[in-house]
Amino acid sequence: MTVIVTTKEELRALIAEEIAKATSGTFAEPTPEPPIKGIHALARFLNVSIVKAQQLKNNSVFPFFQDGRTLYFDPKEVRKVISGSFNGKV
Repeated sequence: MTVIVTTKEELRALIAEEIAKATSGTFAEPTPEPPIKGIHALARFLNVSIVKAQQLKNNSVFPFFQDGRTLYFDPKEVRKVISGSFNGKV
């Protein structure tokens, strides 16, 4: 059996180096969630009627952007509104 004598500083440096090696490049960016496309998809996402989803959109409850006639909602922003943390609306 071999005994290795080291100081606290050397041991900390070795541990930090091994941790850095083990974790380098292992953290990937999470895949962004696709936007909610259209009023029908928003209604399904919220589990409400299409009429209610349209009313919420008309009242500017949820932020959205529009490309031609298609509406897009960011699911993360919709969740913020649902949790009540987006400008106090809802």
